[in-house]
Amino acid sequence: MADIFSYWLIDTISLLKSSFLYIFNNSILQAVSKEEIVLDKEKFIEVCPVCGNADLYYEAGGYGGAVYHCKECGYVGAFVIEANEEMIEEIREKYRREKVSESNKSSGRE
Repeated sequence: MADIFSYWLIDTISLLKSSFLYIFNNSILQAVSKEEIVLDKEKFIEVCPVCGNADLYYEAGGYGGAVYHCKECGYVGAFVIEANEEMIEEIREKYRREKVSESNKSSGRE
């Protein structure tokens, strides 16, 4: 009799666990779906952290992680920025200012 009861108890606990996990996972998936909908309204693009250019390619990858190479400024590194249009424009503007400042220094105008 004790064996039947223990099998019943184990089956009941297993069923409750499965039900709980199903409900829990579905609620997380619904929350993630809602979050994705919010993120879909604003597109994020991987850009170079130096110049804001999206024209990047993989220099290397694998177990060590990705290493990106920017075709515009020559940046090589593992760090890229996921940015929206406003952030991209700020990065590009900063890059332009630094480039102008650098060219003024080299020509002796500053």
